[in-house]
Amino acid sequence: MGGTPSCGVAPAPEGAYMKNTLARSRGTCGRALSVAALLHSGQAITKAAGIGFFAWNKGLAIGGIAKISQVQLVQPFVALAGAAWLLGEHVGLREIGFASLVVVIVALGRWTRVGRIR
Repeated sequence: MGGTPSCGVAPAPEGAYMKNTLARSRGTCGRALSVAALLHSGQAITKAAGIGFFAWNKGLAIGGIAKISQVQLVQPFVALAGAAWLLGEHVGLREIGFASLVVVIVALGRWTRVGRIR
């Protein structure tokens, strides 16, 4: 990825995970975002977070906190898939291995019996 820097940013070294930033791919170098664009983005993010908050809490109420909270274990895999699909990131065996390791450790912790000290 040699060449001249764009947007005042030095070029990423070969093999870097973030090959193209949104500014480079959309051609927004040197242009400021409008206040309306920022407000609309904030509104969309706030609505999505609010809907997600109430949906998550309703799911916890229906299925129980202990069982439903285990759904969060899927988050590393969703993040890796989203990074690969949306951003074109390279997802290698190291990333998949660490995400799997997190799931294994939590599963082992779930199966471990904890007794009370008397």
